[in-house]
Amino acid sequence: MHDITQDQGISTNPIPHMPFLTKCVKIVTAPGDVFEEVRDTFPTHSNWLLPVLLYIVVATVSIHLMLGQPSLAEHYRQIVNEDLRPTFDQQVLAGTITQQQAGWILLFVTPGTTHFLVAQGVGTTVGALAALFVLSYIFWQVGKSTMGGGAPYMSVVEVVGLTFFIAVIERIVTTLLMIALDSIFATPTLGLTVLPMGADSMLFVILSRINLFTIWELGVIGKGMAVLNERDFPKVFVLLLALWLLWTIVTLLPLIDFS
Repeated sequence: MHDITQDQGISTNPIPHMPFLTKCVKIVTAPGDVFEEVRDTFPTHSNWLLPVLLYIVVATVSIHLMLGQPSLAEHYRQIVNEDLRPTFDQQVLAGTITQQQAGWILLFVTPGTTHFLVAQGVGTTVGALAALFVLSYIFWQVGKSTMGGGAPYMSVVEVVGLTFFIAVIERIVTTLLMIALDSIFATPTLGLTVLPMGADSMLFVILSRINLFTIWELGVIGKGMAVLNERDFPKVFVLLLALWLLWTIVTLLPLIDFS
């Protein structure tokens, strides 16, 4: 039988998928090419699954490396003893929890215990997957309501999932900064500029919210949303930056002492 699609000039050949390693590079150098493939092909679950799995592995290793430094581990224990333990003691006195329950919880947040390692592994995995699907849902809704786009939800999941490659780089940089500066507060944010003043200063708290990798990730997600919904990238990026700024302000307000 004659194929009418040939007369109409329509290609029935499937679009070849970009190799995984190529995506790793292009999500940094030319994300538009990757997102055009996401838009023009059927859902590819490896686009979100592999980056998330890679992030979980790198995050787990980074925790071990960081807390393998005696000074960083001791600093972490100090925070647990000074901040968390008094809170649990108050809850015990109030009858909210028992002393046994408080001790059990502390096992999961204190470095050097098997419970801590399990909690970190489970927490990293659950946290990464929750962040992926919740953020994807938010961006999907933003695309529908403000861009008039009709991109499928799972395509947005692929876009957000692919940005976990950038999160992997961020995790590596953060680990190196913490070890090099011998501080668990050393992160790739503007907070580094005032870190010598103390991590408990309000200026540090505010500046630590300005994470260069977060802005990079927003830019890449903005590019993906622009490609999926066929919209102008600068406008999409400004919209996402505005939403991020609003969220940052809302979450900072409870921490500011206006008295």
